[in-house]
Amino acid sequence: MDLSGWVLSIAGMVVLTVIVDIIIPEGQTYKVIKGVFAFVTVLVIAAPLPKLLNADFDFSRFFNGDGYVDYDQTLSDSIYEMRLEQTQERIIRELNYRGVKNAVLTIESVNENSFVSIKKIDVNLSKAVINAVDGNIISVEEIDSIVAVTAGISCEVVFVYGG
Repeated sequence: MDLSGWVLSIAGMVVLTVIVDIIIPEGQTYKVIKGVFAFVTVLVIAAPLPKLLNADFDFSRFFNGDGYVDYDQTLSDSIYEMRLEQTQERIIRELNYRGVKNAVLTIESVNENSFVSIKKIDVNLSKAVINAVDGNIISVEEIDSIVAVTAGISCEVVFVYGG
């Protein structure tokens, strides 16, 4: 890699980092993406160093699938389980806030690369205690809507029964 190519690579990384910085919303994912871009930027900056030191070092061998960088299914499953549990806790917390205590949720979902893809949510109200909030008792349709909105899914895949 010649000097002009190296400078263009650095400039390209800076521009790409700024664009990603503008597009990606704040949060945990933002921090991870920023970290990855910082790491790649360091690699781009350090790329000509082995040639300067007369070393025969190739960064590409770490990224070509020879076992150096590998997909960890156990980690993916752990992240999926954590996200599924957080979704369930968020729904239960919202139902409790709206006066529905002790509802039992059953979530059917699929692990799509560590993300939860919800196929169906059953809300069992057979042991639930429903209290009036602000003088109003919540209806089954409202519970259906609360669960769907909190989980970010359609009302058609939420089934409320036992009430």
